[in-house]
Amino acid sequence: MAKYQVAWLVLNYSCNNKCVWCYADSDPKNKQVMGFSQIKKAISLIAKINPKQFILIGGEPTIHPKFLEILKYANKKGIKPEIVTNGRLLSDKEFFNNCKDYLSKVGISIGGASERTHESVTKVKGSFRQTLQAIRNCVESKIAFNVSMTIGNENINEATELIDLLKKEGVKSMTFNVCTPNFTNYAYIKSIPEFRQLAEKLEVIYEHAKKVKMKVGCMTVLPFCIFKKERIPEFLASKFIRGGCQLYGKDCFVINYNGAVLPCTHWTEAELFNVFKNDKTITALEFEKQWNSRPVNSFFGNVWKYRSGKCKKCEYFGKCFGGCLLFWLNKDPEKEIKGF
Repeated sequence: MAKYQVAWLVLNYSCNNKCVWCYADSDPKNKQVMGFSQIKKAISLIAKINPKQFILIGGEPTIHPKFLEILKYANKKGIKPEIVTNGRLLSDKEFFNNCKDYLSKVGISIGGASERTHESVTKVKGSFRQTLQAIRNCVESKIAFNVSMTIGNENINEATELIDLLKKEGVKSMTFNVCTPNFTNYAYIKSIPEFRQLAEKLEVIYEHAKKVKMKVGCMTVLPFCIFKKERIPEFLASKFIRGGCQLYGKDCFVINYNGAVLPCTHWTEAELFNVFKNDKTITALEFEKQWNSRPVNSFFGNVWKYRSGKCKKCEYFGKCFGGCLLFWLNKDPEKEIKGF
């Protein structure tokens, strides 16, 4: 079997928040949910494939009606999952305590350093208080966890304030994502920062975090040439910026709520194949054959293309690959990629 780095399982696209830039169009009215029997089949398959990381996502995974049973079943199969959550239900101490021993790590998303900004993103009153309490529960319990903020034009000016807030709460590290376009929700294009503004702000974030001794990283793959060239070696050495993603390594996969295998959590329309076939689940060997089939290899092969002519001569192309593919849904790489 191939060595896979990460497997994501999408439990649902329903969510108790209504975030303005959600790539999955998640909200309380979304009815796309994987049934418990199918979840067990998907988890059994993933356990046999044996990825290094197994992550439950949504939507908001904690609101799945069988969430605790899902955690217990995954543990029974020998794969202790991580989750990506807005943390609202985990603010309840009893619910948190019922779940924590079945989780290897908790990833909590936060929209800003203030109630006003956070709730301008989530569109739910009271959500900031609940998310902050979930973070406190993680700190107190000493479970492995990470806090992440997606940077958009709505909150870009609160990033350093958030670092300070989390530092006071006992958080030792955090990550940032960048709002990107996607194939299903074009309404929030105005939320996506311009690269110049983004690069300037990320440099400020890096210096501030270093000053207050908070470890930070940007998880979204960006064109390195939006930064000053002399900063790249330091950013890479400190893991503040990263090179490549699962699309370039072909070593991660997503199983969607309907069994569709996706190349990326954000690329919800790109079904490579399906793990459910005629009311049965394909075997791990069949998964491997499909994953290495000509159509799937062709899809991933097309990812390895220069975004701009400037990329051909760049020493860093093998690391940044011209940034996340999704940026180029509404940006022109020939104009945006400056090169060094």
